[in-house]
Amino acid sequence: MKKLALTLAALTMLATPAAAQVMCRDDVGRVTCYDIYGNSVVGTKDVLGKATWVDEYGNQVSVRRDVLGNRIIEDSDGNRTSVRRDVLGNTVVTDDRGNKSSCRVDLLGKARCK
Repeated sequence: MKKLALTLAALTMLATPAAAQVMCRDDVGRVTCYDIYGNSVVGTKDVLGKATWVDEYGNQVSVRRDVLGNRIIEDSDGNRTSVRRDVLGNTVVTDDRGNKSSCRVDLLGKARCK
């Protein structure tokens, strides 16, 4: 659950608009975000655009973009996930084990995944 919250916070930094249940505060050179449950994460961004998020438990998530524009998300356990958009606008998520999921949002706002 903590890793899920950390990953969502990292994706919130890259997505607009931000999730309504996460509040962030800018400090000098870093961002501190809190969710409605009191969990906090601290995010920094280096000169190459790699964002690193660390929570109060020491879990770390790094988010960067590769040359094709895909988001590469890596956690402190070494798990790597790639997030990209296909030509139809679907969000395609692939992990380092080869598992793949494709999702889209229909006109009613409901996510459809396969």
